[in-house]
Amino acid sequence: MDQDRQNSLRRDAQNTEREQDFTTYRTAQSSNDMVPTVFRRGIYRTIRGSLKRFLSIVVITALGVSVMCGLKAGCEDLCDSVDAYFDQQNVYDINVQSTYGLTDDDLDAIQEVDGVETAEGIYTETAYTAVGTTRERVVVQSLSKENIDQPVLVNGDLPESADEVAVTSKFLKASGKKIGDTVSFAANDASSSNQSAKDQFAAGDYTITAEVLDPTDVSSDSTVNAFRAASAADYKFYVSEDAATSSSYSAVHVIVEGAKSLNSYSDSYAAKINEVKGNIEKIREEREKARAQELTVDTPASLDAAERQANMLFGIERDNINRMAEGSDERAQAQADLDQRRAAADQQFADARAELSDLGECTWYIQDRGNIASYSSVESDSSSIEAIATVFPFIFFIVAVLISLTTATRMVEEERTLIGLYKALGYSRGRILSKYVDYALWACLIGGVLGNIIGFVGLPLFLFTVFDDMYSLPQMLLSYDIVSSIVSVALFAVGVVGATIIACRHEMAETPASLMRPKAPRAGSRILLERIGFIWRRMGFLNKVAARNLFRYKKRAFMTIFGIAGCTALVICGMGIRDTSVALSPKQYGHITRYDLLAVANPDDFSQTCAALDERSAARDSGVTVTSALPIMTDNVTFTFGGKSETVQLIVVPDDRTNDLDDYVRLEDESKEPLALRDGDVYLSKSSQLVLGIQPGDTAHVQDSSLNVAKVKVSDISLNYLGNTLYMTQGTYERAFGRSARLNGVFVLLKGSSADQIAFSKKIKSDGWLTISSTAEHWENYEANFAIINSVVVLVTFMAACLSFVVVFTLSNTNISERERELATIKVLGFRRGEVHHYVNKETLILTAIGAALGVPLGGLLAESFTYILQMPSLYFDVEVEPLSYVIAVVLSFGFTFIVNLATNRTLNKIDMVGALKSAE
Repeated sequence: MDQDRQNSLRRDAQNTEREQDFTTYRTAQSSNDMVPTVFRRGIYRTIRGSLKRFLSIVVITALGVSVMCGLKAGCEDLCDSVDAYFDQQNVYDINVQSTYGLTDDDLDAIQEVDGVETAEGIYTETAYTAVGTTRERVVVQSLSKENIDQPVLVNGDLPESADEVAVTSKFLKASGKKIGDTVSFAANDASSSNQSAKDQFAAGDYTITAEVLDPTDVSSDSTVNAFRAASAADYKFYVSEDAATSSSYSAVHVIVEGAKSLNSYSDSYAAKINEVKGNIEKIREEREKARAQELTVDTPASLDAAERQANMLFGIERDNINRMAEGSDERAQAQADLDQRRAAADQQFADARAELSDLGECTWYIQDRGNIASYSSVESDSSSIEAIATVFPFIFFIVAVLISLTTATRMVEEERTLIGLYKALGYSRGRILSKYVDYALWACLIGGVLGNIIGFVGLPLFLFTVFDDMYSLPQMLLSYDIVSSIVSVALFAVGVVGATIIACRHEMAETPASLMRPKAPRAGSRILLERIGFIWRRMGFLNKVAARNLFRYKKRAFMTIFGIAGCTALVICGMGIRDTSVALSPKQYGHITRYDLLAVANPDDFSQTCAALDERSAARDSGVTVTSALPIMTDNVTFTFGGKSETVQLIVVPDDRTNDLDDYVRLEDESKEPLALRDGDVYLSKSSQLVLGIQPGDTAHVQDSSLNVAKVKVSDISLNYLGNTLYMTQGTYERAFGRSARLNGVFVLLKGSSADQIAFSKKIKSDGWLTISSTAEHWENYEANFAIINSVVVLVTFMAACLSFVVVFTLSNTNISERERELATIKVLGFRRGEVHHYVNKETLILTAIGAALGVPLGGLLAESFTYILQMPSLYFDVEVEPLSYVIAVVLSFGFTFIVNLATNRTLNKIDMVGALKSAE
């Protein structure tokens, strides 16, 4: 009773202080400066008196703003870092290639195009070099005199003479070489029987003078996202332009005027580049015709002239031989030498004419940075995170508005008497309303500041720890987007303040006299459950009271249910994304991909490399044997539809082996019914279909690695979870491209453990295979591929859990404050502490159960939506939530409720029975 007496005295003291404030107002009516000071003091007192409510709005706003800004800011920081790196190394904006090379006239024409700041011709080829005991592919490129695509110098000096080369750090690490050692490369693989490729650079040994980083490759050396690019060259070399032996450029790199000032991932940059690409398109046809004229008219004429000149020289030499003594050894030797040289010259002229007769159309290909693999990977990863950042903040916002509405409504009800006094003293409705608007606005502003700190600093730094494993950049840049910051804070401020205004509207309409009287308790009425007699009669007294209270406080019950349902749905959604990323591996590598090995060789060496594979199998190399194999043709092609392009892996199956395909790859449609590959069928993977928007029956363009273009009609969409794939038969390919399909790859089924299969795949690379893809190795490295999505899911799930805790805590405290007189009454009636706790907590647990039950289907629907929201290149994110995830989400909801109940039990213990039951008059 002493504690109750002290609480009563403290409350009387607070009332006395409040009356003194109004007395001060009356005596200071003539002073306009005093009124705002007293009124402002009332705002501060309200904040102190309801600090828990104030902090709940702060925390909810901070969580919502940080999620809304932070995930997007992390993506923008990654894109800004890549853009700054590309600008620093002067990476090209546009790359122009031609099927028959580009000349100085082409270069001059491109330089004159509107919007082109710098254009430079470069020499490049895909060659082969020795890495240990294997031959690996390497892209060799000439250094730019205009510093376009300037490699990052790590050690040494860039090449200056024709016999020097700069190699990447990745090559030095793999080969064990160092600066000062020599390396050789050739357009033709030394172990290959194919010697038809032409060298762009002089053959021979090159001295390594520098260790560099490729400016166009920001991907790290880890296995992350390995499934995105299965057949890219492994290394890159840089040589002096003096090493080039070709008379035509391999490509022209273009720097667009004003493009550096724009972020290369922005719409404005894309518009700028597309404008200049359009300008280059205007001269394309003219330059193609000029090059065709040169090759088909000028070059044959030059050949004829050169042949006539050669014949004339050979005739003069023959006349000289005829003057020599008959039967002499000198004459015989000279004649044999002449015949040999003439035969060689005739062969060269014949080969040149044959090559000219086989020329197809001269075609230009104008590409932008989207053709750079790592550039597209960054765009893909950032877009996947932004997709998550688009959905989650919306639920945070709705919950924040509803909680604010409940909080503001309770606060206004508690201050009815004070509002009545304000109105009696002559304060306008707007002035009184401004007190509560300021209360909500300050909470939003403080929460917004905290949210901005977390969003623009904390979350990006967290994401950078994941990005560091995926990308190799000199530094990650933090940025601050003031527009995004203001919009996110303003959005929550408008929602929370709007809810506050709605809560105050009814009270402001009443007269001062009615406001200063206690609000009449809500009228009791029969609830629905009372009408179900066989249930109601079997319920105990406290259970009936709990049921009546749940139906009596409908608004609070609805807020609690919706808040818990929303938070449960967020947790389920986050865990569903995680479940899906885990399930993709067995779906792809255990169900769709049935082969154990995909090996790709040069078409001319295919029979030879397959024979070597059989020999290793017979010898049980690494304890592995080949059980069966399916020869195929494979290539990385560009699939274009509706102005969008995707890099896909083309698989061409021999007409007589299509029935065997199901043993190596399962083709199935979206309903998971099997697809049979027949002549004329073209099947595109689901991931490509989502990105491109193509439908069965649509026609698209396909460009292969040799820049040949064909039109194909998509027959159906096949499920493929990891990677983009295009399937067709040999006959279909040959009709579409007008050329024969040359087998260069093989699907292989192996017998042996996963570790043995991985070891086997590494060993056979020295047999002349260009690329080896081990399914067991992909499966083993799979987890790293989704590090970024999993990290974001953990982050968002944690924040959803925090939101759930704040929601339950706020609504529980509101529940207690609304029913303080009721709870004081039952304490006076003799309820013990445990009984009071049970009386209140039972209702919270029931509402939690209802909210969690509604959150389960809501979370499932929200998670399912990410199948279409997360449209990532090379990935079909077919969301499915495991039953355990639903259980964990519900358990978390109840766990937070139990924790909150433990905290609010202390509040129940401190209820002042005398003060709460004292009449307001």
